[in-house]
Amino acid sequence: MALRWANAFLYGGVLLALSGCNTTSEKPTAQMTDQARLMKLAADVERRGDSGTALALYERAATSSADPVIQLRLAKAREAVDDLEGAETVYRTVLVANPNNAEALAGLGSIQLQSGDAQGAVRSLTAAAGQAPSGRIYNKLGTAYILLGQTENAETAFSKALNIEPGKLDTRTNLALAQAIGGKFPMATTTMREVVASPLVERRQLINYAVILRMSGRADDARAVHVPEMTAAGKETILRQAANAISIKDPASRAKAIGMIASG
Repeated sequence: MALRWANAFLYGGVLLALSGCNTTSEKPTAQMTDQARLMKLAADVERRGDSGTALALYERAATSSADPVIQLRLAKAREAVDDLEGAETVYRTVLVANPNNAEALAGLGSIQLQSGDAQGAVRSLTAAAGQAPSGRIYNKLGTAYILLGQTENAETAFSKALNIEPGKLDTRTNLALAQAIGGKFPMATTTMREVVASPLVERRQLINYAVILRMSGRADDARAVHVPEMTAAGKETILRQAANAISIKDPASRAKAIGMIASG
């Protein structure tokens, strides 16, 4: 993954640019410290979508402070420019000082998941959920378990996520995929019925429904699922891949193959 770095020299330009802008956010006052000014400017720039300049400001603010709030903002800014290695370093630094910092644990787990370290992600996200349970954390934990082929644990994690955020269709779809990967096809299709019946259902979720139906041996029903902007030939390709994936014996390898298909 390409890493994009911002330069600290942008700080001066940002000050000049913001001084001439009309904004509804509060402007820094004379009583604010330089560090507080940097953090406010960084947040303003970040809201405008300039991730690179925001990172430069957060880097400067964090240089002279071990404040975990500032360090965590820096970590997220690094993630925003795809500097996962740099973000991981910051999260680990925060955790050295405070091993139970839920935000740092969740951030580290998310990066481990993106980097392919599913086992590390399980450790970090489990610890994060123990400190500050959330639907987002449990959803990522379930994904990590799926990548390890541990479908029962994945189901448990996704179910906990749904208990916290029952309306999340993506989480319900993930639960159905975990059930299907584990061979619980009737349960998986039942789980998906609420998703496809929702007016908020999206294309990727319909693809996942067709994949689950095909995995369960219901090829005709899978073909009957209407997926917007998908040709019959394109659907046949996906359904053929789903049929092949279900024959994979190793649960982790099967999960990865199905995940690639279900991503649409």
